[in-house]
Amino acid sequence: MTTPAQQVIDKCKTLLALASEKYSLNLSQVGIRLDLKGRAAGMACRRGSQYYMRFNRDMMGREAFDHLLNNTVPHEIAHIVCLMNPA
Repeated sequence: MTTPAQQVIDKCKTLLALASEKYSLNLSQVGIRLDLKGRAAGMACRRGSQYYMRFNRDMMGREAFDHLLNNTVPHEIAHIVCLMNPA
């Protein structure tokens, strides 16, 4: 059985591949971090030409995990797409 953290990483990779194809963007270098703290479940970030998403590992063991996986992950990927293609 895969861990919740691995499920988040796998979901990110799957959705990044779909978004890359749909929006003709190179999303292959978008980083995935599991180091977010506090009350936020996820965050999309840009530092110069680097793009990455941060997720809160503490929220992966809670009953809200399904929401994080199926709502927060796609939401943060949408932010990355908008940051890379602000048109």
